[in-house]
Amino acid sequence: MLRRLIELEVHVEKILVRGDMNRSFKIKDPAILLNLEGNNVTPLPASSLKGLMRHLACIVARVTGLKEAYLGLFGQELRDRKCFETTDSQEKEGKLVFVNKGVNKNNITHVISPGIMINPVTRIIKENTLWFYQYFTHKRSNIIPIRYEIWAREELNSDEKRLLCYVLNLLTSREIGGRITAGLGRIVDVVIIPEKFCKVQ
Repeated sequence: MLRRLIELEVHVEKILVRGDMNRSFKIKDPAILLNLEGNNVTPLPASSLKGLMRHLACIVARVTGLKEAYLGLFGQELRDRKCFETTDSQEKEGKLVFVNKGVNKNNITHVISPGIMINPVTRIIKENTLWFYQYFTHKRSNIIPIRYEIWAREELNSDEKRLLCYVLNLLTSREIGGRITAGLGRIVDVVIIPEKFCKVQ
């Protein structure tokens, strides 16, 4: 039975929109925002957070030997690059479910800025190289607080919780998103609710 483990408030610096170097970009309302409940939207879906955490968990599990904890949390998806070599041809579902609660669309703004290209040898501006990039930012600062929830299909054992907490503590300063998502940003802080979830008992 699904139960909510934690809520995360992930603070992301201004989020670059995919395709930001498109010179033919036309100024228009951004349609790449993923609409969530009510007024909440996000350019960084829950799959972006899951992918980042899965990548970090793979690294930690290889170093600490927490292979079973990794497979318990994230499962095994054959279409993904495997973290651990296995002869098992069956996909396995992980315990974690990621939910994006987003950010209120009234609190973010869409910005379009021009850019130029510099010749790396002469350090002179190249001809006909004007291009535009677009990004989202918070109306009152450069930091966008995006809310996510992590749910569990079943109870986590001690190693699974330990691995999850290792990963949560590694999220700050990481890039989230990428070429196949709507946006790309850098995490500057993560608030875990409840705060005591990763505290040593």
